Amino acid sequence: MSGNALQSDIIDAWHGGAADFLLKPFTGVKVSEIIATMFDRLEKTKSRSPPPVSVADLVELPISQREAEVLLLLGKGHRQHEIAKMLNITLRTVKWHRASIKNKLNLNTLVELTRYCDQHMASIERVAKR
Repeated sequence: MSGNALQSDIIDAWHGGAADFLLKPFTGVKVSEIIATMFDRLEKTKSRSPPPVSVADLVELPISQREAEVLLLLGKGHRQHEIAKMLNITLRTVKWHRASIKNKLNLNTLVELTRYCDQHMASIERVAKR
């Protein structure tokens, strides 16, 4: 949103990943329409099938089946207490698995863990299904 934007500002916003650009004055209806459009775009992006996995994309992971299950759920954005309920284990066990995963994969933060999960989803799912 902007009250006084130059064409170069709008172009910079688009290059920066803006989904839309509103100039003042605008109505609440217009904001609602744009938000609805963005949610539609998000749903379409989510519904696209992932690219096929090649053998070269599969990596050997040094984690257990249960750790892979926990990693998948962490990577999907679930909180630790949710994972405990979903897997019927204690919160303390989830924390233990998370620490073990981070140690085995040399990861320091939840962001790194999530990024790793995105990059190696096929391999993690393969271990989780053993």
